[in-house]
Amino acid sequence: MLKTQIILFLAHFINVLSQIIYWLMIARIISSWLTMGTNPRSGNAIVRILFELTDPVLNIAKKIPHQIGMLDLSAIIVLFAVDILSKLLIKILISFL
Repeated sequence: MLKTQIILFLAHFINVLSQIIYWLMIARIISSWLTMGTNPRSGNAIVRILFELTDPVLNIAKKIPHQIGMLDLSAIIVLFAVDILSKLLIKILISFL
């Protein structure tokens, strides 16, 4: 019983964490559109915090070739990667039940 509860807790935790990362990335994408042409770190405190929270994940994605012309696809790569990794981890955890 305890093993089942721990596995279900971890699966739920991974799901919630992936949703938080997903929505932070969506907020970053929208804020980057709104602050286009300006330095987002010099403006609003919320936008600065948002960029500081998402930069570590985006820096990993930026190491992969990710541009089509001037369009930066690193945020989309992160969204796909978070979704795929969370589903994979949850399936692995559920397989231990």
